[in-house]
Amino acid sequence: MYNTITSVFGVEVGVEPFFYLRFIVDGLATYFKPMTDEIITKRHPGVMTFYAQARELAEMFEAIAPNIRPPLAGRFFIEDKELSKRLSLHRRTLQNFRNANIIPYYKIGGKTIYDEAEIEEWLNANFHAKY
Repeated sequence: MYNTITSVFGVEVGVEPFFYLRFIVDGLATYFKPMTDEIITKRHPGVMTFYAQARELAEMFEAIAPNIRPPLAGRFFIEDKELSKRLSLHRRTLQNFRNANIIPYYKIGGKTIYDEAEIEEWLNANFHAKY
């Protein structure tokens, strides 16, 4: 019969087949040597470190997730609100540019989107240096 370690969730795990239980945390390997009488609880330093780093990782994902936009055929598109923020223009000004066919845009199902590359080309073509 195997010696057991009771995990955080109360599940008994046989330790004889596992010489080391390896947890990858923050790119570093931390080894816990199985001991016959050791109970790993949520207050164990290794478990607390793991959960703290998992929380940090979740916060980083939450911070970057809104900015991730999958490309369509290798092209990235932005919406009206984001373009107005980047160019420091009012959304109505963008509407006026669209009405006058000054700025390149696409309208799909009532939603207006702009190709980032086309906007950059438009800005470069309309750039006027200072005197």
